[in-house]
Amino acid sequence: MLKNINQALLPELLKKNFGQEIFENVEKNQHVSVKGFAGSVPTILVAELFLTQRKDVLFIIDDKESAHYITSELEEMIGEENVLYFPETHLEPYQIEKTQNANIVLRTEVLNRLNFDKKAKIIVATASSLSEKVLKKEDFKAISHTIKVGDQLDFDFTEELLNQFNFNFTDFVSEPGDFSVRGGIVDVFSYAYEKPFRITFFGNEVENIKEFDIETQLSTGKVNEFELVSNMNFAVSGSKVSLLDLLPKDSFIVTKNAYLTLKKLKDFYEKAEQKFETLGKEIKHQKPEILFVSDEVFLRDLEKFKSIDFSSVILNEAKRNEESLKNKIDSSASLRSAQNDKTKTINLNQTSQPTFHKNFELLAEDLKEKKEEGYETWISFSGEKQKERLESIFEELNHDLPFKSFKSELHEGFVDYELKVSVYTDHQIFDRYQRYKAKNSFAKSEQLTLKDLMSLKVGDYITHIDHGIGKFMGLVKVTNDGKTQECFKLTYKNNDLLYVSIHSLHKISKYNGPDGREIVLNKLGSPTWKTLKQKTKAKVKQIAFDLIKLYAQRKTAKGFSFSPDSYLQTELEASFIY
Repeated sequence: MLKNINQALLPELLKKNFGQEIFENVEKNQHVSVKGFAGSVPTILVAELFLTQRKDVLFIIDDKESAHYITSELEEMIGEENVLYFPETHLEPYQIEKTQNANIVLRTEVLNRLNFDKKAKIIVATASSLSEKVLKKEDFKAISHTIKVGDQLDFDFTEELLNQFNFNFTDFVSEPGDFSVRGGIVDVFSYAYEKPFRITFFGNEVENIKEFDIETQLSTGKVNEFELVSNMNFAVSGSKVSLLDLLPKDSFIVTKNAYLTLKKLKDFYEKAEQKFETLGKEIKHQKPEILFVSDEVFLRDLEKFKSIDFSSVILNEAKRNEESLKNKIDSSASLRSAQNDKTKTINLNQTSQPTFHKNFELLAEDLKEKKEEGYETWISFSGEKQKERLESIFEELNHDLPFKSFKSELHEGFVDYELKVSVYTDHQIFDRYQRYKAKNSFAKSEQLTLKDLMSLKVGDYITHIDHGIGKFMGLVKVTNDGKTQECFKLTYKNNDLLYVSIHSLHKISKYNGPDGREIVLNKLGSPTWKTLKQKTKAKVKQIAFDLIKLYAQRKTAKGFSFSPDSYLQTELEASFIY
């Protein structure tokens, strides 16, 4: 059974003092510049820094795709609860209309954790996400309200608070900023979380709070409290600051490439200044210095923290205007060095994983050479099946090659010549494209959702699991035992009516039948639908029996013996993503 990266590779690297020189120099110096690294080493070192120091880390990445890969790697290494992704809300300055709700939620989640949660965490961000300023702590608190189990809250006050926070009253909650009221229950989707909450009142007391799924409307777990946070992009009062201003003073800043980060901040800020000049005067727009972070502001804030920079080589064909930015970075580093002489450069001796292009003889030869030279070789596999495929290929090629393995989606392998450790990834060995897991709070599943049902028109046909085919007649409010709740009104044969609570959403589906055939409504209380279900189950059982019988006959029958799959077949299978 493959162990995960945090159970296998990370502990072994820590035993070998992997990155120890960097961590020791971070303690002594304000800034450490790391050269000669390769592959996913920066991610591993950031995970080790977090595990050994237990302090907040802001990890700034060059681009969005790399940020997603690194976020996935870190979540595997230290746990999803310790990793936050901080995206941009829009790609161009002053394009609020293109803002994505999912990104606002992820940004708000980061601010909420920074303001109210003292637990250490890693925040993965890009230069474009840092270019947008955020609300100061006290102003963020002004658009936040903590709701706890046991709180004495007037029910009307809660509704007034939601209206004051510009939440939208809807029949059901489906996206951030929505809230609904049903009797003594309030459903609300705070901008600080990826799932909405259901608050149950007993009189004026908060009896319980549950997270629930927006698609099934079913509860997924209880919580004791949560932060009700409105859309911070629409906050009309309060000043904005750089994200770095909200970090604890003992935080670490890690940059994948400080030069590229500053260049992107500079380019975005200049674009914002140009865009501001072209905006119409009918609406008053805030100036760029209020909304966005310039490269000068970022450099000033960076000086307050201990930082590590994994610098890339600056291309020779850099333009003249980029040279002025480089001088600015160099002069800042010189100033920092002149002030406290605490800048340290560390050179690692690493190279990227060799390229094998599915040449397994070449891979076998490399592993043998590494063993003879005293290297410890690890191979990262996405699953047990991939490991078995590689082992079967080596077995067919008559190679007995010892290597250690672990389960991970590590993005890039590397070779460390000083520690004599080589770490390879299976997707690079098999030339297979690796997909990253992007954080998407609102990814839809294939099941029918409440929102889908709301798009139904009166008269559309539906199927109820217990009562059969009926007609959808709309969403109505029904009073039961003094409590009002939303229900789906369904009509059946002879105009019989059935009211289905929205909490029984999982029992309803869109009717899906053969085209051209007349649709006959079922009669409530009639055994017809039950009989049809029983007949269908019996037919399914008969099909299953026939299949078992067929496969039993195939097993006993004399067949043609094909030769076993060669390593070429195994190699082909391993090259696919799924």
